[in-house]
Amino acid sequence: MQKQKIGIITCASILDQVKACPVTSEHKIYPLAPCCLFSISPDLLKHIFNEACLNNDGALLIYGNCHPKLQQILAGYEDRIIKLKGDNCWEMMLGAEIAQDYLAKGEWLVKNTLCTSLRKEVFASYGANRAEGNLIHNCHTKKIIAYKFEPDSPREEEVASFAKAFDVPFEIKEGDISSFNDTLLHGLDSVKELISRDITIGDKRILARNELKESAVSEAYFKLDVVSNELLFISPQITHLLGYTPAEFEYLYMSDHEGTMYADKETYLRVSEERFTYFSKCLMRGIQQPASIEYQVRHKNQTKLWLRESFQPKYDDDGIFVPYFTGKLENITVWKEAEDHLQKSYEKELQLRVALEKEAQKRIYFTWALVHELRTPLTPIILASDALHSVAVDNKLKSLVNNINNGASELNTRISELLDLARGEVGILKFVHESFDFNAVIREISEFFMPEIRLHEQKFSVKLESGLPEVSGDRGRIKQVVSNLLENAIKYSGNGSEINIQTALAGQEFLFTISDSGPGIPEDKLENIFDPYRCGNELHPSGLGLGLALSKMIIEKHSGKIWVSSVKNSGCSFSFTLPKV
Repeated sequence: MQKQKIGIITCASILDQVKACPVTSEHKIYPLAPCCLFSISPDLLKHIFNEACLNNDGALLIYGNCHPKLQQILAGYEDRIIKLKGDNCWEMMLGAEIAQDYLAKGEWLVKNTLCTSLRKEVFASYGANRAEGNLIHNCHTKKIIAYKFEPDSPREEEVASFAKAFDVPFEIKEGDISSFNDTLLHGLDSVKELISRDITIGDKRILARNELKESAVSEAYFKLDVVSNELLFISPQITHLLGYTPAEFEYLYMSDHEGTMYADKETYLRVSEERFTYFSKCLMRGIQQPASIEYQVRHKNQTKLWLRESFQPKYDDDGIFVPYFTGKLENITVWKEAEDHLQKSYEKELQLRVALEKEAQKRIYFTWALVHELRTPLTPIILASDALHSVAVDNKLKSLVNNINNGASELNTRISELLDLARGEVGILKFVHESFDFNAVIREISEFFMPEIRLHEQKFSVKLESGLPEVSGDRGRIKQVVSNLLENAIKYSGNGSEINIQTALAGQEFLFTISDSGPGIPEDKLENIFDPYRCGNELHPSGLGLGLALSKMIIEKHSGKIWVSSVKNSGCSFSFTLPKV
């Protein structure tokens, strides 16, 4: 039986302890910078996980839950990676109970790497030497505990200066990694069990590699020595890509100061600087996400094209950086041209959208101005008609005053709807959320409209399901919707018609339905019935058509739905849903 290959992904802060464990000697190690000190992108985590999975049958992750995306990313590798138990490196090395006991006492555990090689990063991350930013001191840490773990042992003077920077006392304790060895052994056994459950992993990996080879037909590969700054190898395909022989390309790649192959001198300098910056990060911080640089070059025939250069560092089986990079060059000219065309299209669309938004904003401002201009003379008309109504004794005069008052009130309602719709369009329509009895609202509205229903000699019935839980929403706005739907039914269904209201519980939602036996809504008007400035009734075309548009806006703001069904000459039915509390 072929030996199982297991990769070990470990936090660089405990790399020495991991390598010192005998159980890890036969496995490939992938060090990963500690995210408590460095900004580790989710893509870097995925890259390391992919590397470990592609080159091994399974992997053991020795990393804390310090990264906020770790568990989310790890979920995608559940059939290949096992995480060592513990929320942080101390829980993994000492056990959760011991580590939590230190924490409860207000003691901060540190390793040799934090006091020495990662000292600068610790000081920057935790605010040492800065009273206002000293997290350790400000969190009332009582003591720093430095452990002597094999194979490193923190020197007292280093720990003392480290503790002094945080203004916290310290203590050095003896420790061993025997418990950590047992934890690692158990973790590796878990990975082996995971591998044994999927015997096709090796076949899948071989298939993936074959697919990668088939997809890399037009790519030129290279190998770069970081120390000597020389290309150790460039594949012959470079002649097909750029027209240069491998020897010509080797020279121009590293020394094209005049911009012979690169689009210009500035491009050569920029790309060289990006490469050097990336190489420095790999040397100083360990494994990094593969780099990718896009730049323009000249083919030997002087035509311009775009290249994507990607490369990544190499590490030996002990996780030690090998000072060379492997990479590839690919022609992305077609892709770049398509991207450029897409960018121009996007910019044109953006200009059109901005112009459209400006026009919409003008309309909204005009609406607000119109509302203000209409309400200014309307308010004294309503007040004057109310005053006249209270003093008029002649029935004829009272009738005229009533007409003035009703007309002004109707106009005021339409103005309010217009203003609410404008507010909703710009997202400033206010809602007050509370729990309320939906059936009680229906009864209140029904009682209010009864005089008008009797005036039109209409038959009115209300069927409310008992025992309904409360609704969550704006009571006043929901009341506004129901009032609008009932008012429309009274107005448009005609004298002597039937109007029925019903409430029910449909799954997790309330269902409200109001139906009438009127002339209905023409089929060609149903599709746009909820659009503003539409009127769905041919017999009564007056009004701005804002009520249904505003009702739809209110219901959707409550996470509900509203719809209509109608057959001409057979009445119509409006329904909406609301979530329960």
